[in-house]
Amino acid sequence: MLFISQNNFSGSVSPQIFGSYKSPTILDLSHNSLSGSLPLEVGKLANIQQLVVSSNKFSGEVPSTLGDCSSMQYLDMQSNLFNGTLPPALASLKGIQFLDLSHNNFSGQIPRDINSIDTKGNEFKALVYEYMQNGSLDMWLHSELAEATRSRNLDLLQTINIAVNVASALDYLHNHYEVAIVHCDLKPSNILLDNDLIAHVGDFGLAKLLPRTADIDSE
Repeated sequence: MLFISQNNFSGSVSPQIFGSYKSPTILDLSHNSLSGSLPLEVGKLANIQQLVVSSNKFSGEVPSTLGDCSSMQYLDMQSNLFNGTLPPALASLKGIQFLDLSHNNFSGQIPRDINSIDTKGNEFKALVYEYMQNGSLDMWLHSELAEATRSRNLDLLQTINIAVNVASALDYLHNHYEVAIVHCDLKPSNILLDNDLIAHVGDFGLAKLLPRTADIDSE
């Protein structure tokens, strides 16, 4: 097992990391600032069961070699900058039980051969979210993440509207849902903008549920 999540690591991931450890079953690189493409060498993780690379700045296409990870059960790639089409090789992950590719820039079709039932008869569930055409707020605030051909400048009114959208979402989570939800990881990369620049709060991987009781002081 290798856990390096919740740090400030940046830059690209060296292909050697996938050959430096003897067949880890769990690799968690989430919640850093890692960028670049996911190396093809990820397919060498023959015994990997859980791979978590969410909440980074990975880009490029999903490597087809992921299909070689025959023991994979849990794959979380949400909240990155991955793009292109999903490789048909993902259908080779017959034991997959959790797959989250949300909050990226994928296009095309979902491979039709991805089964809804794994080899043990368990139902497979995938999270599919509405596509956010304008990416994350992080991309608008940091020009190096933006596409070179597109302007990523927010005017004052757009900035205020985004702040109001986020505040409204948090107010709903804290005060108007049946169970109070605390996000615990609110940051620009987790604020997604649709085609009308309406902000949506995403990535609830660290969220906490706070049951409402009469003796809890909401203040």
